[in-house]
Amino acid sequence: MVDLARLATKTENTLDHIAHPIHTAFLECWSSFGEHQRMPARHKLDACAMGPRGILPCIWMADRSDGGFVYRLAGAEIADAWKNDRLVGKSLVELIEQPALSFVLGNWNRVLNEQVILHTRGQIYTALGRYRVGERIVLPLAPDDNGVETVVGVTIYGAEQKTATDSQHDPSLRIDVMAETPVDMIWKTYGGRVPWRGVADG
Repeated sequence: MVDLARLATKTENTLDHIAHPIHTAFLECWSSFGEHQRMPARHKLDACAMGPRGILPCIWMADRSDGGFVYRLAGAEIADAWKNDRLVGKSLVELIEQPALSFVLGNWNRVLNEQVILHTRGQIYTALGRYRVGERIVLPLAPDDNGVETVVGVTIYGAEQKTATDSQHDPSLRIDVMAETPVDMIWKTYGGRVPWRGVADG
């Protein structure tokens, strides 16, 4: 099993480590949704732009709330992976056990606090005691008018789901990539000049 306490996140200054076509399509969309090179707010996400690029089944959003996160959107493949068609409104505390809970909370808080893209490939948590091999990117959104902060993610799952017991013996259940990249690199790659950090797009 992956030792979460000892897993180090690598800082990358390019987006070369993100190669899945659905992920690169979403990075391009995210860049275009933020007008004038600003970080996009939730209401700027355009389903009509994302739909033809295969993003919608894999997308999810979660609001930061009371020290945790609550799901506000879950695409069809996300709900299927969690075996939960009522994922929206659920908090991470209800869905993930320790030590994975603290690990995920720390990662998502860092995405918002430091405005980075988090990229993980390998063992992906899907439910209490369940894992799938997959790949995920998590990005920040600008706060809404009420100050609510949101992360948006796109997760590509492998076909096979395994239990926590399996992960102790299966070499495929590991984390191969754990990287962070400043969101500035999205504009450098897909959009023109680098934005001012922390400026919300209304």
